[in-house]
Formats: sequence, structure tokens, C-alpha cells
Amino acid sequence: MRSGSTPYDNLTIALKFSDGIATADDVRVEGPAARVTLTGTASIPTREYDLKGVASLTSAPPAPPGFDLPFIIQGPWDDPLIFPEPESLIRRSPGAAPLLDAMKDRKTRDAVRSAIERYTGRRLRRTRRPTRRRRLRHRRELGFLTTNTALILIRRRAPKRALSSG
Repeated sequence: MRSGSTPYDNLTIALKFSDGIATADDVRVEGPAARVTLTGTASIPTREYDLKGVASLTSAPPAPPGFDLPFIIQGPWDDPLIFPEPESLIRRSPGAAPLLDAMKDRKTRDAVRSAIERYTGRRLRRTRRPTRRRRLRHRRELGFLTTNTALILIRRRAPKRALSSG
């Protein structure tokens, strides 16, 4: 991780602790040029984060509003994954936002799938919601993870199987 400092004017932290889980309801860091907000959890026993946040560039009052970047922090404390939150970025796009909403409707999704299959002449595979392992593999392929980090996270999440006798 990088080290350094960020000037700030105000720091607000609202945490609740229960059964080794710290729940951040409101974490805000406000500075002269940027503002960061966070919500989510940090597990003390497993030493892992699961947070969502928004980093905002602030500007002087007469200037137009600054840029907001929603992001996600997940993974172990010593090597967390930090990446942009994809759904909110898609929603910002005037062309993609309506498609995202439309794809949540089963009839629309099936109609789009059918049109693609007719156009390409190939049958599309039905996809399931990706497992944590597939999501981590995909993020690694996109360059968000190193191989060692992905393997450590996958091993931690792998279910324990009982040994069968016989």
C-alpha cells in the first residue's frame, strides 16, 4: 500500500460493534479538495473489509460541482481490493442506464437474448449469478488483483468438506 498524508478539515466516524463486526454507518473525511464517505463492515475475527464509499472532488461555491467516484473496498486488511462500483458508473451513462434497468425485467432480458441469438445465429448460454470465486477471478483478469491475493481469498472462502468414510 502507499503511504502519505491527506489534509482534511473534518473527520466523522459512527461505528457500532457487535460480535466482532464493526459496522460503519457514517464515516466522512472532508478536506479542502476532496470528501470521502464510507459505509459497511469490518470483521475483526476474519480481519476483512466489506465497505462501499464515494470519493468526491470538491470545488469552490461558484464553480460547478466536482466529480464523484463510487467505490468498493473488500478483502483482507493487509491486502484489500479497491475498485470502482460498476452499477453506479453504468447509471451515469445516458446510453447504458436504461439498458441496466431493462435487463432487470425478465421479459425484456429474454427479448434481448432472443434478438442477439437471431442476429448472431448462436444460442447464448444462460448465466447464473457469479460466485465469489468467479468474481475474484474476473477482477484478477481485469488487473484488480494479483494471483496470490486471489488464491488467498478463494482459500479463505472455500467451504470445508467433511471427509467420508469408506
